Amino acid sequence: MIRTQLPLDERWLLHRPISGPRNGHIGEQVFFEKWLELQQREVEFREVDEPEHTMNLHRILRHVQLPGIGERECAVAASWACYLGCNIGASVIHLGDLLRAGTGDYRRFVAAWAIHNTRSVGVNGGYRAIEIMLAPADHLNTAPFSYSGLKRAPDLSLTDYEVVEHLWL
Repeated sequence: MIRTQLPLDERWLLHRPISGPRNGHIGEQVFFEKWLELQQREVEFREVDEPEHTMNLHRILRHVQLPGIGERECAVAASWACYLGCNIGASVIHLGDLLRAGTGDYRRFVAAWAIHNTRSVGVNGGYRAIEIMLAPADHLNTAPFSYSGLKRAPDLSLTDYEVVEHLWL
């Protein structure tokens, strides 16, 4: 007898960010709560496909070659949602809006993210934005009288990069 496993429903996953919204950063908390609400809402039964505007993670990542969506992908997406609520996330959105004025292309936010995510020694201690976004708490430098930032870069997979790029897309 062959048993097949039912596909995992993303609403059953936790959708918790890697480090979580920071204390005192209301925007991060709001964006995280809205993301969680969007991902865990009940979907009504329909005889036709869901409308294009639904934003579950499976639909967002439909062009990424993943065997499935698991806790890691959900954690990366939730961390991205928190990032949108901080000033730096807002600056990426602002740059995307400026690029829209020049091109009108829907991929403008991916271009803005590529500019923002460039490694530069003079910015963020030479760490990429995605490394800061997806760093666990033990990678953050919290020592008194020291620069804020990372002590070390997290190990990120190609899937982590793909998830974040498709969320910007």
